[in-house]
Amino acid sequence: MKPKILIKHKFYPRDIIISASDISTRKTNIELENSIEQTWNQIFEKAKLEGKKIWNSKIYRVNNYKFDDEKLFLELGPSDFKNGLVFKMIPFFETLSLDCYPLNMFCLANVKTLDEKYVFGFSDKTIQYSNILGIGGVFSKDELLVNNSEDLFENMYKELKEEINVTKSMISEIVISGLLISEGANIGLIFNVDLNVTSLELQKNFEIENDGELERLIFVEQEKYKDYMQNLAPGHKSLLWEFL
Repeated sequence: MKPKILIKHKFYPRDIIISASDISTRKTNIELENSIEQTWNQIFEKAKLEGKKIWNSKIYRVNNYKFDDEKLFLELGPSDFKNGLVFKMIPFFETLSLDCYPLNMFCLANVKTLDEKYVFGFSDKTIQYSNILGIGGVFSKDELLVNNSEDLFENMYKELKEEINVTKSMISEIVISGLLISEGANIGLIFNVDLNVTSLELQKNFEIENDGELERLIFVEQEKYKDYMQNLAPGHKSLLWEFL
């Protein structure tokens, strides 16, 4: 499917209302679940042979969302990471209705340094379609439970620390700037993160400590960011600049 923007609006924790359930509203059937499992097993074995990182985990999906009176209402339910990863690879994916989609929730950030450069990572160990990775990730129940809006931001803080060694003290502003649906039928919360450190300072900090997911950092000058993102890939990352 073609990725698209669902909402463009600035949200701080006070603007978001979370309700979490142990029930997923995704519709299932035997053919669909068998296809998900078969595709996942194929990808898993291929990744292992190629030495790439891959795992499944319990995460959150968006059962429903609503933007009303300047507030964002998110109804969350459970899902598996594998559902969101393999869904777009299922042969009959395009014939399925929205209520069958994984709608796994993830965060992704426009991270800008003090000298006005945007940050990405490079990795050839990824199972994604591009070696250029944005800063972010899924909301794993094993790592952080989402009970309120503050937890959404805590998850983004966690990804920033793990992936590029950015601490809270290095952030001058952080805000959710909207939602999108990806080509894999997942829901992305798009953050804008302004840092109070330069690209050189961030590079040095990254070299001191990171979780190894990214091999190196890529810095894109602000005036070149739009073109860079549009040429990067046909997927949802090409929409990131529109949330600035």
